[in-house]
Amino acid sequence: NIPASVTINANASSAIFNLTAIDNTIVEGPRNVKIKVTATAHRADSANLQILDNEATVLKAKLNKAVANEGDTLSLRISRNLVTNMPLQVVLSTNRPTQWQFVNAATIPANDSVVTIPVYVFNDKTPELTEDVKLTISSGGFVSGEVICTINDDDVPQLELTLTADTVPETSGVYACYATIKRLSGE
Repeated sequence: NIPASVTINANASSAIFNLTAIDNTIVEGPRNVKIKVTATAHRADSANLQILDNEATVLKAKLNKAVANEGDTLSLRISRNLVTNMPLQVVLSTNRPTQWQFVNAATIPANDSVVTIPVYVFNDKTPELTEDVKLTISSGGFVSGEVICTINDDDVPQLELTLTADTVPETSGVYACYATIKRLSGE
């Protein structure tokens, strides 16, 4: 807010007045404002003032699936809430790099709010428990975003059963045949 007029009192060379930035809920980023003063029979003047936005600039990450299986290809949507005429490079990271693969960085184009990239879930041959994995996105000046995905493993451990005999009479007793169960690695 700037007053519509300011009076310089008689016998004074200046006057002090307050400028108040309006606090809104719109993410605008820093903005430059030019303040002009004019008076009859005086030369006009102006000054620049930068207003710093107090709303957070935020990155958001969203996968097309909350649950994935080994071998799936997911789609990651990265968005920003402050669109500018400059591209924005976003860095990607994860707490489980052995579970999935994606580019280390993605760029949201200038004058756009979104970029979409593929995420490949590894299809390994190792039996693992179903696991929640996190993907984090970050860029300087923005609040980081993250998304969690549950990855189902498709590698069931194999078992091997070996018997000491393949035929046993009913009357042979408890020691007639032994069995051994062996756990093997995944497929």
